[in-house]
Parts: sequence; structure tokens; C-alpha cells
Amino acid sequence: MSPDLFSSSSWTERVQNWLFAGADGGGETAACIYTLIETAKLNGVNPWKYLKLVLTVIQDYNSQKLHELLPWNISKSNILT
Repeated sequence: MSPDLFSSSSWTERVQNWLFAGADGGGETAACIYTLIETAKLNGVNPWKYLKLVLTVIQDYNSQKLHELLPWNISKSNILT
């Protein structure tokens, strides 16, 4: 993945491509990822850095505190746009 993946210029094209994800599960997964990306952007967080951070820590993270990893709750000191 590269940071230009998150540019809005080809958003419609990517959404149309995911309509043909091959299975409902693939489409739902894509929708979740795009939702996280757009939510990060709306909260002033760099989506690339946000996803990298979350994917790095989520494996060992307390399942009762996953809400802390949402874009509006996470420490933005190193992932601001």
C-alpha cells in the first residue's frame, strides 16, 4: 500500500472496483477499511500512519479498550496529517 492509495481522486473508481470483490465478505471488509480511512481523514489523522500504528499494536491490545484505537480517540502526536 502506498499513501497515494488514500487520495480522493480515484475514490469512485475504487468503490466501483470493490462492488466486484468476489464475495460479500470481501465487500464488507473493503467497506470497513474505507470507512476507517475516511474517518481518519475527517479527524485530521494521516490514514497511512494511523493504519500502520493500529495494525502494529492491535494484536496485543486489550479487547476491552479497542475503542481507544478509533481515529478520534488515538493520540495524534505522531499521526497528524
